Amino acid sequence: IPLQLGWKRESSKKRLNYHRDIYYRAPCCKRMRNLSEVSKYLTLTNCKNVCIDMFCFQSNISCRNNTTKSKPNLLRIEDISNGKELCPVVCVNEISTDRPPPVIYINDRIKAEDVSINTDPGFLVCCDCTDNCQDKTTCRCARLTIESSNAIDGEIDKNSGYHFRRLKECIATGIYECNQNCSCSRVTCYNRVVQNGIQLRLQVFLTENRGWGLRCIDDIPKGTFVCTYAGQVLNEQTANKEGIDFGDEYLAELDHIEVVEQAKDGYESDIPELSSQSDYLSDEWQSDSSYSIVMISSDTDQSDHNESQPDIRNKEIRCENNNETKTDMKNVCEDSKKMTATKVTEVRQVAKKSTGAKAHAYMSHRGKFFMTQRLDAAAGNNTHKYCDRLSTRHLYQNDNQMFILDAKSYGNVGRYMNHSCSPNLFVQNVMVDTHDLRFPWVAFFTLFNIPAYTELTWDYNYEVGSVPNKHLSCKCGSKQCKGRLL
Repeated sequence: IPLQLGWKRESSKKRLNYHRDIYYRAPCCKRMRNLSEVSKYLTLTNCKNVCIDMFCFQSNISCRNNTTKSKPNLLRIEDISNGKELCPVVCVNEISTDRPPPVIYINDRIKAEDVSINTDPGFLVCCDCTDNCQDKTTCRCARLTIESSNAIDGEIDKNSGYHFRRLKECIATGIYECNQNCSCSRVTCYNRVVQNGIQLRLQVFLTENRGWGLRCIDDIPKGTFVCTYAGQVLNEQTANKEGIDFGDEYLAELDHIEVVEQAKDGYESDIPELSSQSDYLSDEWQSDSSYSIVMISSDTDQSDHNESQPDIRNKEIRCENNNETKTDMKNVCEDSKKMTATKVTEVRQVAKKSTGAKAHAYMSHRGKFFMTQRLDAAAGNNTHKYCDRLSTRHLYQNDNQMFILDAKSYGNVGRYMNHSCSPNLFVQNVMVDTHDLRFPWVAFFTLFNIPAYTELTWDYNYEVGSVPNKHLSCKCGSKQCKGRLL
């Protein structure tokens, strides 16, 4: 787009290492050498017709693609989105004249009648930035992304989030974009990417042995947003029923919560077993004083004065009746065990893709929480007991089930992307119209630079053997191919 508006993309002579330096020259002939200079220029000139992610300074990325496929098109549909995407999505068939299966095209998720998603803007964090949210330390939405990055290992990553509207790596804890309450511009804001829709030229095509696929027409730089996975949000019972009746090939779990909790487990996996420490006993509860649930961290030894101080991870549950308290805490443990065991040993009725950041999360092992009984200071004696970790979904009480995206009848271009054991895209969960962790937007970004006319793929993260009597071979053709999906 900048080249069509009078900008020029120039390159220097080759160096000894065969590297070319790329420069951009604005219509006023001012030359810029990097994205920082372009960003400064766009801010000073208040330019609205181009965005920062339209510029690329990598010499191996071509902005004028003249490559054409040698095979003739036996079928060509100019736009299968019917004008719902900013960029037309072309569909071609070089093998036969068959058309893609009929589908109602949507560019955003929709929910089933029995699914409730709170999209009230009054529950969203908003910012009042005037610099297009370039400074992450002052943008409240960007700070929410940064502050949530410590949920896994307790350390805040100040670089979390977009960098000039590109994503360098997957953020397992999710990204919080600016929303309708924010004062920033939707077009030029540096923290609005996924909500702006598809900005690339994409093409649906028929592969030789894997059905319909999706490829890019132009070169794509690393970290560029490609598209979302849109579909109908179903509850788990409905998804299982429809998967059995009509097929499960387009079902994808919204398992953002589970993936982050498994990443926490991996972080805590190097903590010594409580049984090896003399301070931790498995005796019965011996007092009617307050109880608390504490997450195991690297600092397992805490002093009494630290325990008395308020902490986010230390929620006290008090009850006047000792027997009633014991019963309540026991029920919490038993419910949590059932939830955890169900996730580990679950035998699925249908196959479901995972939309969590499993491939980029920490090594996951089953973690533990421990319950601590704190006695009065005069008693000077503590007893402890194991309790399986209570899932975050348990906080939603009666609506704590996992939800599923079904793109079979309603979907966008994301439904056409095939699996690969060596994918060139990664999944990123993004909070846009709600901050409810159960309902993130599922977005795809490039793992590395992708040449034009390359098929776009992602890792389905199917669990082999999870669906009884179902075998699905992998035909991705990569060197790391596992040979089987289910």
